[in-house]
Amino acid sequence: MSVPGRTKKVVSSSQTKADYLPAFLSFLFFLLSLPFLPAGYNSRMVFFGTALLGFSGGLLGTFILLRRRALMGDALAHSTLPGIAIAFLVSPLFGIEGKSLPLLLLGGGISGLFGVQVVRFLVRRTRLSEDAAIGAVLSVFFAAGVVLLGVIQIIGRGNEGGLNHFIYGQTVSLTSGDVASFVVLAVVFSIVVGLLFKEFGIVCFDDSYAESLGLPVQLIDYLLMALLVLVILLGLQAVGLLLVVAILVVPAAAARFWSVDLKVLTLTGASFGLLGAAIGVLLSAEYANLPAGSVIVLCLGVIFLLSFLLAPQRGLVAAMIFSTRNRLQVAEEHLLNLSPDKIDFFVIVRLGGRVLALLLLLRLLRQRIVYYHLGGFELTLRGLERARVIRRNHKLWHAYLRKFSHLPLSHVNYSTDLVEHVLSPEIVAALEAELHDAAGAHG
Repeated sequence: MSVPGRTKKVVSSSQTKADYLPAFLSFLFFLLSLPFLPAGYNSRMVFFGTALLGFSGGLLGTFILLRRRALMGDALAHSTLPGIAIAFLVSPLFGIEGKSLPLLLLGGGISGLFGVQVVRFLVRRTRLSEDAAIGAVLSVFFAAGVVLLGVIQIIGRGNEGGLNHFIYGQTVSLTSGDVASFVVLAVVFSIVVGLLFKEFGIVCFDDSYAESLGLPVQLIDYLLMALLVLVILLGLQAVGLLLVVAILVVPAAAARFWSVDLKVLTLTGASFGLLGAAIGVLLSAEYANLPAGSVIVLCLGVIFLLSFLLAPQRGLVAAMIFSTRNRLQVAEEHLLNLSPDKIDFFVIVRLGGRVLALLLLLRLLRQRIVYYHLGGFELTLRGLERARVIRRNHKLWHAYLRKFSHLPLSHVNYSTDLVEHVLSPEIVAALEAELHDAAGAHG
């Protein structure tokens, strides 16, 4: 049945993709033409490549942090340096006279994985804890790499310049091939995390439970380590081996202040990594003397600091507000339980100090529980009713503990003071019913 004036249009999937492709390319060109980006095609490609590296690091960093592999990533990054130096020294054996980036990264990857295996061997075969083994391997491998770089300078083959950039990074030296690698990395990470999101989450939170479900925990762990190696190797040129682990750890750590949901946590970590890397590159382009890698890590540090302070539920400010509200509620209930009709300011001061006393008075006045009368504060009708309910709940819980807990009286008083502030109406109703039934049975 057709609707007059309308025709049904059938679009195949290939046609739909063909329609989306120009729109996607137009969106990319629009991003590349944004006025706040660095001038020049190469600078903008570096901007997007580094931003994608931050995205990949933040995406993977969530699982690395939950899996408690952050220090292992640091050990892996420092362990790459001797492999890079050895790969440069042996490159003439393969007929390569200049610096071959794939060969250097291959050597760094082999050296880094070897360092990780040494850490695991020390943990399994000795009495060293994991952090001690990581510290030992990290420092020894990095020192070996520095010595090998010194040897390369002494040999003086003439093409050794730039090897020290792997230590501190040099973002401006990224080529279009490097940027393409970052694009591929971001795509691969997104696909892998999307396909194995549930498996990664289960293994990171409880590997024993994952084994009981039949999941290949060891294989998933190796896959996470392989992805970690990819991020570190591709990030060496951008931020250097000293700072590359920050792209993994800092965005994920900042994201943990905002949510406990794994999906939100992962997306937030990836967004923070992208944002910190993008802002760092923009600042480095604006001020030419600032090293991009260090600025990127500082921007990530600022994001972490703001998250630590201002996150709505788990931030420091929110925790202080929550704690202050709880203290005010407890002090208010103690005050109304002690004061029959008038409020003595010095009683409030004894409950928590002058600052808390002033805040509590403001709270009571705002809620119209007290009013100022003849040089003092007296309870309003609402305040009297509130005091009556508080005393009643106090007596109910005290009577329940005395009757059913078999605790000494001193312990009953202490327990009553702790619990009476969290009694809900449902618990109060259950206490009344329990005491009424007990009184009826006793009678």
